[in-house]
Formats: sequence, structure tokens, C-alpha cells
Amino acid sequence: MKASDYLKMKLQSDRQLAVYGQQGRNLHMESNEGHWF
Repeated sequence: MKASDYLKMKLQSDRQLAVYGQQGRNLHMESNEGHWF
């Protein structure tokens, strides 16, 4: 695997994680008074 391929994949998964994390945090804050992270 080339470094550029790795970076591309990492960027994509980081972006997905950020989106999921945002959604999860919002859900969690509503149900659990913000005890998240």
C-alpha cells in the first residue's frame, strides 16, 4: 500500500468517525445530560 493511499483512507475514515461521533454525542447529550467524552 502506498502512503498516499493510506492517507486517503485515513482521511475518509476520520471524516466518517467525526460524523458518527457528532451524531452519537448529540444523542448521548439528550439522553444522558452530556456525560460523554
